[in-house]
Amino acid sequence: MSGTVPEGHGAQPAPAGQAQTPPLQYQAAPSPQPQYQAAPYPQPQYSQYGQPQYQPPRGLSIASMVLGIVGLVAGWFLLGVPSIVGVILGHMGLRREPAGRPFAVTGLVTGYIGIAFGVIGAIVLVASFVIPFLILGGVAAGSATY
Repeated sequence: MSGTVPEGHGAQPAPAGQAQTPPLQYQAAPSPQPQYQAAPYPQPQYSQYGQPQYQPPRGLSIASMVLGIVGLVAGWFLLGVPSIVGVILGHMGLRREPAGRPFAVTGLVTGYIGIAFGVIGAIVLVASFVIPFLILGGVAAGSATY
């Protein structure tokens, strides 16, 4: 054993006529830790030429939602006009933009509630002008007969 070096580790080549053994191959032991995996977040899909894929329009649905919220907040003051437009755009958005359905439904719900506030505001506005004239007219009519 002294003075001999195993083949493949600095040893001289085997003499002619004898088979040479291949060098030893070492394999890495399996890692106890799991392999790194990609993030679970979806990546944007790109077309063949590197441009993002087409996104369906949602303009009517988003406009419906915005006008519905404005009508809900200020429906009594604006007499429900933004809510009425929001409801119309919401129904149009439901038919034309299936991808914008959540926005359209939000616009419809807030729009209808805003219309109700607008009707109440209109009733209060009319009553605030009519009732004083009825009271003053009744007082004036009653005092004229004496």
